[in-house]
Amino acid sequence: GMTFGIGSLFTFYGPVHQALPLLMVAVGIDDTFVIVSAFDDLDEDMEIKERIARALSRAGTSVTVTTLTNSCAFFVGSLTETLALRYFAYWAGMGIIFDFLLQTTFFVACLTYDARRQQAKRCDVLSCIETSPLPGAHNHDTSAGRENVCGIEDGVLQRFFERKYARFILSRWYVQAGLMSIAVGVFMLCIFGTTRLTNEFDISYFYMPGSRAYKYEQADNEYFEMRPEIWYYIFTGDYDYADRDNQLAMNRLFDPDNGAIASDPYYRDESLRSWYNNFREFANLTEPQQLFSPEDYYPLLNQYLTTTEMGNFFAKNIVMEQERMIATKSIARFVSLETNEDEVDAMHSLRNSVDSAGVEDAFAFGSPFIYLEGDSIIKDEAVKSALLSLTAVFVVTLVLVGHLYAASIVLLGVGFSVIDLLGFMNFFDINLNTVSVISLALAVGLTIDFSAHIGLVFMSSVGNKRERVEAALSHLGPALMHGGFTTILIIGVLGFSESYVFNVFFKVILMIISLGMFHGMVIVPIVLHWIGPESYFSSADEARNEENAFVAKMLNRNSSNRGLTSNNNDMRTGDVIIDDGGIAGEKLADDET
Repeated sequence: GMTFGIGSLFTFYGPVHQALPLLMVAVGIDDTFVIVSAFDDLDEDMEIKERIARALSRAGTSVTVTTLTNSCAFFVGSLTETLALRYFAYWAGMGIIFDFLLQTTFFVACLTYDARRQQAKRCDVLSCIETSPLPGAHNHDTSAGRENVCGIEDGVLQRFFERKYARFILSRWYVQAGLMSIAVGVFMLCIFGTTRLTNEFDISYFYMPGSRAYKYEQADNEYFEMRPEIWYYIFTGDYDYADRDNQLAMNRLFDPDNGAIASDPYYRDESLRSWYNNFREFANLTEPQQLFSPEDYYPLLNQYLTTTEMGNFFAKNIVMEQERMIATKSIARFVSLETNEDEVDAMHSLRNSVDSAGVEDAFAFGSPFIYLEGDSIIKDEAVKSALLSLTAVFVVTLVLVGHLYAASIVLLGVGFSVIDLLGFMNFFDINLNTVSVISLALAVGLTIDFSAHIGLVFMSSVGNKRERVEAALSHLGPALMHGGFTTILIIGVLGFSESYVFNVFFKVILMIISLGMFHGMVIVPIVLHWIGPESYFSSADEARNEENAFVAKMLNRNSSNRGLTSNNNDMRTGDVIIDDGGIAGEKLADDET
């Protein structure tokens, strides 16, 4: 609501803006799960105020980094010359910021109230009703676990990522080599697919399904399969038409046999309808070298326009002011063109032909050129937008994470996802146009969440590289899995839509989430396991002390952390100690724990 309200003050709302709520939900739900995951990992006996502070201290960095990278990627993407993409990027960038502000204020406040409800043992829907603990609850004994309302022990996904998934991809070198080979193989295949992407756009894409225009277009494509022919106008402006040199230039432009228009390779023979050629026929000027006398030019023109049938017909294409012409237009058409790229090439060829004649201020234009203008730059704009967004992501990640290796590995996951998306767009017959390029703009914003969250927790964890990767996956794996599959469920309704816009958004976002999850939760962890940088902290005690100092500051307590909950609220993960929210510690014996 904030995005739509404020955005409408400065820019217009277009059909592609309908995808913005999906983007807001997709980004917001990931941040929500990350914050809730950090909150749930903490001891329930901890004071709620401190528990919220610690959750934000752990999840806040990840949420802030992904917010800034997302918003910067969209704001940088707004530098495009494509207006639809530019305004969409404005709105998306603002939406990401508003989403972050509401997540860290309104949602955290709601989470606090909900924690108080749980502490008071009140029902979640009817909070006025007190409830008793579920069977199987063991007074917050995390080692014993608790069952949820479905009878399933809490933390099943966390245990899966920690005990099964992380060990599967990290324990065996051949598994890692196989997964990396698959990723590189798909990447190379998608590079090939990217080179085969073509431009294709039709205004009928925006027709409402079931409308008369939509039905006409469907029938026309089914039974005739012919692209509509493109007519265009050649305009000339305020020009001394009687001057001999200018008459020669007009001959070079409009000569029906050898003129610039007639010689254009995309010109349809005998389609040119020009007042100038008919005027010369009226004066019996049959050779290009034959010219009007400058003194007789306008008297003859006036006679032609007022006394002949063709003169009366072309009079509407001539604008006179004080007995001299200030604007004229002529009409012609292209040959039948097969593809959108052919139409773009024909438009550029025509313009070059008109310019070559040397008629001052002359230009060609037709109604389809409005869309062909966008099609002519859409591929370059897509590449520029993707590169600028990736650069913005790298710079912001580097500044906030503070490590070149970590930022590069995060960028690796995002870059692979974007290239793979472009390749799969070709394989799934999604052409480059305004709709698909705007969908592509979402790719960087949605895929950065998976890679950045894993990278940041890895950098904040303590231990060897494998322990830190396991900590990242066990701590954030469930949250990212929930966020990814929730987004897929949300966009699932678009798959049943007959609208071209919604259909493209469904396919592209589905691929974005799938590729983002694969690279962020498979490839990035493997690369971090191989060549990941050292941790921010040299020991678990240093990490705890920094968190305690931060929480104490948030709670307006002194630096000695007086009154804070004991630091011994640790959870065991095999032989690795995880401090409340996933900070990997040192290997300790059971009696030391």
